[in-house]
Amino acid sequence: MHHRSIHRAAGCLLLVGISLAACASPPAKQQNIRGALTAIGSPIQSDPIGAWSSAWKKTFTATSLSYSPDGSDVGLTALATGQAYYAALDAP
Repeated sequence: MHHRSIHRAAGCLLLVGISLAACASPPAKQQNIRGALTAIGSPIQSDPIGAWSSAWKKTFTATSLSYSPDGSDVGLTALATGQAYYAALDAP
C-alpha cells in the first residue's frame, strides 16, 4: 500500500514537471505564424470572434481569419466535412 502512494506521488511530480517545462517554452515568432483559418457557426458568437480576429490580425499579419455566422448546425456540418477549422456553437 505504501509503494502505491509513492508511485502516485512520483507520477504527480513528473506530471507537474512536464507541465512546467511546457509553459517555459518560448512562444512562436510572429513571422513564423502564417495561414488561413475558416470558421462557421452561431451568430451569437460573431461579435466576440470578430473582436478576437481583429486583434489577432494586427499581431499576426501573415494570417487571415474568416467567420461566417450561418448557424451552429451549418458550422458543425462544415467542421465535419473539412470546410471549416472550427465551429462556434451557441449551446454547450
